Amino acid sequence: DLPNVTPVAELRKLLNPKGVPDFEATAAQGVGVFETLKAVAKMVLVVIGYAVGPLIVSRRLGGVPPLEVVAVSLALCAVAYAPVGIAQLPAAWPPLAAAGSVAVLGVVCTALAFVLFFGLIAEVGPVRATVVAYVNPAVAVAAGVSVLGEPFTAGTAGGWWPRWTCLTQR
Repeated sequence: DLPNVTPVAELRKLLNPKGVPDFEATAAQGVGVFETLKAVAKMVLVVIGYAVGPLIVSRRLGGVPPLEVVAVSLALCAVAYAPVGIAQLPAAWPPLAAAGSVAVLGVVCTALAFVLFFGLIAEVGPVRATVVAYVNPAVAVAAGVSVLGEPFTAGTAGGWWPRWTCLTQR
């Protein structure tokens, strides 16, 4: 849009060294604006879902056992995503390690996590239960550093200040 600005490739190299998906947009010409808006809208929907989900579970499904809520919600998601998954089936079965990883992620990191989360909602209420969203990334970073040998950088440490501030305010 403006003369004498840093080229996009240089900005990507400087600001996005890990290659996280990004969107180039030129507002004055309307190029890429819709794609950017669509991605931001998806993120907003996810954030709203995280905020509203515990309230719905607490107010509307409080008497239903957590395992049943999780089973029905995951079954509905599986049915909804089945056509997309079937359309993208690979030509060959993935390696056993990859299939095992997906199974562990599905059972432990999704189903069991939901059961525990809904139990937490029942125990402490929907507002306090959402604190998990602040603690969960700390566990992920600790696992990445200790198990996968990922670096713990100054940027990682600096990213915890806003979370810590939110957790310590009353």
